[in-house]
Formats: sequence, C-alpha cells, structure tokens
Amino acid sequence: MEAYSKDRFQFVDRLKGLAIILVVMGHVYLFSMHNQQGLWFDVISSFHMPLFMFLSGYVCISSFSPFPDWRFSKWIKKILRLLLPMCWFGLLFTLSLNWPTSVSVLGDKVHNFLMCPVKMGYWYLMTLSVFYIIIQCFRLNRSNSPYGDILLGVVIGVGLGVGWKCFVQDEDLFCLQNCAYFWPMFFLGMMVRKYNLFSFLFRSNWLFTVSLVGYLVLFNVDIPIIYANSFSRHYFIPFFAIVVLLMVFLPRENNKTKLEDMLAFIGKHTLDVYVIHYFLLRLFELKEIGCWMESTGNQGLSLLLVTSVALLITFVSIYLGLLLRKSDFIRKVVFGEFNITLCSKK
Repeated sequence: MEAYSKDRFQFVDRLKGLAIILVVMGHVYLFSMHNQQGLWFDVISSFHMPLFMFLSGYVCISSFSPFPDWRFSKWIKKILRLLLPMCWFGLLFTLSLNWPTSVSVLGDKVHNFLMCPVKMGYWYLMTLSVFYIIIQCFRLNRSNSPYGDILLGVVIGVGLGVGWKCFVQDEDLFCLQNCAYFWPMFFLGMMVRKYNLFSFLFRSNWLFTVSLVGYLVLFNVDIPIIYANSFSRHYFIPFFAIVVLLMVFLPRENNKTKLEDMLAFIGKHTLDVYVIHYFLLRLFELKEIGCWMESTGNQGLSLLLVTSVALLITFVSIYLGLLLRKSDFIRKVVFGEFNITLCSKK
C-alpha cells in the first residue's frame, strides 16, 4: 500500500470532485427544477454527502493528526477556514433572498441563520467544525488501541444522538442532527486512514460484488420496519456505494485521463464550489423544463441537462473563488486563510 502513504491522494481529490458535482446536480434538481422525484435524484442523494463525510474523516488525520501529536494553531486555522466562509457566504445568501429593511429584521435574519438546523444549506461546514473539535477526544486513547478508538467512536456517536434528541428542538446552532447522522461515516474514514484498511479491500475481491449487489438491492427495496429502513438508507446504502467507488478509483491512483484530471481539479476547490454555487443556482429556473421532462419520463435527457448545468455552475464557482482570493482581505477575512502563531502543543 505504499502508493497511498503520501499526503496528497489522487483518488481523494477525484472522489471529492465527483461528490461536489453530485451535490450541485442534486441542488439543480431540487432548487432549479423543483423536482425531488426521479431515479437520478434518488441515486445522487443516496450517498453524495456520506461520501463527503467519509473523505473528510479520511483526510482529517493528515491535516492535524490527534494521534497523538496535535498543534493547537493548526487546529484553530482549520476551524476558522470552515466557519468563516459559512458565516460570510451563508449570511450573504440568506440576506440576498430578502434584503432586510431594518436593523431588527437584520438581527432576526442573522439569528435565524445561525439557529437553523441546515444553515440555509451551509450546515456541512458547521458539522465538520464540530467533528474537528470532537476528534480531540481520541487523544485519550494513549495506547492507540483500535478497540479504544472504536469505543470512543461509539460513545461520541451515542452522545451526539442523545444531544440532538434531548437538547435540540427547533433551533440547532451546532447542527447536532446532521452530526448524529453523519458521524459514523466520518469516523469510518478516520479508521480506514489510521489502520490502512484499504489493504483489506485489495485482498477481498468479493467485497466489490457484495457491495454492488447490496447497494442495488437495498436501493430498490423498502424495508417494512421503519427503523430498519431508516438505518439502511442512512448507513448501509451509502456504505456499499462508498466501497464500490473506492474499489473503482483506488486502483487508478497512478493513472491519468482527462476526466480524472478534471475531477481532481474540481476536488481541490470543493470549498469554493460549495459556498458559491447556491448563488448561481438562482440564475437557473428550470421548473417548466423539469415538469415537461417528468411528464415524458425521459430520465436520460433530464440527466444530461442537469449534468451540463451542474458542471457550468461548478466551474464558474471555482473561478469566482479564485478571483475573490486575489483580494488579500477576502482571502484572509472571508476564507480564513491567514496564519495564527501559537505555541504548539505536543
């Protein structure tokens, strides 16, 4: 597995690129076409955010490893590079939907944004920030035992679930609902990276077949037991999809095609796409086209249109992000790309 021991992984960038394209495609279906029905929307929504969470968990250890050496300044910088874009872009997007006419209205809008469980779509950045804080608990496992890590992971997952159910009503500052939902995939990514579980994938040729069949079966079957069906939709289906994608992308780590280069390029700019694409979605009103396509049942034509619009929005978002970063003020204050000098903790 030496090919995967470096700090930058081609397969991670490519999968992140694929994931953010799927996010934009899902939002084109949802916000531009106003259509939550259809095969492709169901496929996209079945695994795109769990895939993001898995990849975030996988790379977080190399970003600022809590196992065991941890630099406080690097940790703070990472958190700010998530929360500052969330606040600036999220608040601007919230205000742009209906500009406030008074200071009190402005205050209400800011409060509603911060307490909204989904943060007007920017919840992922808050959730990831919470995870980056929580994973410092793994420093308690001084022996680096896998059983200790698993125990801590389960305790954290249960704690997030209890926190959501017991303390969150209509307002959810820290996105505890999404934290509880997505912690297992984030934790799985961490464990795969720490214990080099990709070697198991390569030794288990049967796993691809089992995962592919498992995904196809569970995707098309509604389990009559509500909790079992919910568990399947939230965990088993995304898990099978992630395994299939990993076993497709991993063997091509040292190969290149134009498509893979494009995915890697997009994957290196996922933050810009994520925070900017909501603004661009408002330029595309495709409800009538979506209704017509739904009436014809032409899923292929619908997929082609949505993919084309999503790629356009993705690349425009990337280049707008690069343009904004030419301003030192925006780069530092909005994107949080500044240096913090603090004593390192060892």
